[in-house]
Amino acid sequence: MKLALLGGGSIAAALSLSGIGPGESKVRIVSDPEAKLTRHEILASGVAGRVRIEIESRPNPNNPGSSFLAALSAIAAVRSLAG
Repeated sequence: MKLALLGGGSIAAALSLSGIGPGESKVRIVSDPEAKLTRHEILASGVAGRVRIEIESRPNPNNPGSSFLAALSAIAAVRSLAG
């Protein structure tokens, strides 16, 4: 399986570790200071076929260096653990 990523380092690291491993994964991180959205493009291929996922999210209004989606995901995780 080949894996190519466009987006943040934490996404790249998580997918690399959960997939074919850091030694085999191919990662490209691009920073665009003019971008209005955080964008992740994930491409994976193997003997069974290919998958392509694109995610675009808005920055966190309280912390523009972080994704708003990341904050919402963290809140959902805490609520899920709290029952």
